[in-house]
Amino acid sequence: MAVTIEQILEKMDKMPEPPKASVQAVNMLEDPNVPIAKVAEFISMDECLTSKLLKLSNSAHYAYSGKVATAKEALMRIGTNFVKCTLYASMLEIAGFHPNSFFMELWKSALFTALVAKDVAERLNHPRIDLCFTGGLLCDIGQILMNEYANQVYTNLITTVRKGGYDLVQAENQVFGFSHVQVGYKMADQWKLPVIYQNVIRYHHDPMAAYKKVLPDDFKIIIAIHVANNLSPLFSDQSGSQINMEAVQQAGLNLRREIIVQSLSQKFDMYYRDIGRITESMFGGAPN
Repeated sequence: MAVTIEQILEKMDKMPEPPKASVQAVNMLEDPNVPIAKVAEFISMDECLTSKLLKLSNSAHYAYSGKVATAKEALMRIGTNFVKCTLYASMLEIAGFHPNSFFMELWKSALFTALVAKDVAERLNHPRIDLCFTGGLLCDIGQILMNEYANQVYTNLITTVRKGGYDLVQAENQVFGFSHVQVGYKMADQWKLPVIYQNVIRYHHDPMAAYKKVLPDDFKIIIAIHVANNLSPLFSDQSGSQINMEAVQQAGLNLRREIIVQSLSQKFDMYYRDIGRITESMFGGAPN
C-alpha cells in the first residue's frame, strides 16, 4: 500500500527537533551583521558541531595547507556555505534520516541547486546570494522525507519523471495524492525555518504564485532557486524546458531560455567536482 501524507506527518511529528545550536548557527551565518568570529565562537561551544567542522576542513580535499584546530580556522578554510552544508547535514542526521544511495542523490541535487542558484542570483543583482545557497539546500527537503518513507516507490517515480520529462509535482500528486512541496512546507514550519525558506519550499515549483505576494528581493530568491532546481540532472535533461520564463522575466532577467541555460552550464563541471568533494568529505563512500 502506498504511503499516505498522514503517515508521513505522523512520522514527522515523532522526529527529534533539529539541534538548537545548528539552527542558531545557520541564522547567525545568514545575518550580515554578525561577525564570522562570533559565529566561530558560538560553534566552538558545541563539541559535536566543532568536531564535524574540523573533520571536514581536515579532510584530504581541504587539508592542503596544514591542520585546522579551531572552528574559526575551519570557517576560514571551507567557507560559510559549506559550513551551512555541515549544519544542515547534522540536522538531518539528528532527525534520523538514513543516508541510502538515493538520499545521496537527493543531497547532491540540493548542493547543485544551491550552487547554481547563487549564479542566477548574481545575474538578478540580488544583494544576498548566500540566502539563495541556503534556500537551494532546503527547497526539496520534502523529498528527503518521501524517500525515507516510500523509498523504492519514490525512486522509481523520480526515474520516470527524469526519463519522460514529466512535471515532478504533478507526478507526485498522481502517485501519492500529495507532493514533496506540501511535505517540505510542513517540515519547514515544524523546524521553525525563516519565512523566506518556507516560501522557497512552497513556491519554487510554481513561482508565479508568489509574484506580488512576497517582497521583490524574496521573489528573486525564489526565481533563482526555481531556475537552478529545474536544471538539476536528477530531475531533468538540463534543457530548462520547465523553467517558467514569465516568472524569470518578472524577476528582471530578460534573456532567452537557451542563453540562460548555456551561460549557467559553463560552470556545471566545476560544481560536480565540488559536490563530489563535499559529499565524500561529509559522508564517505556511497552507502548501500
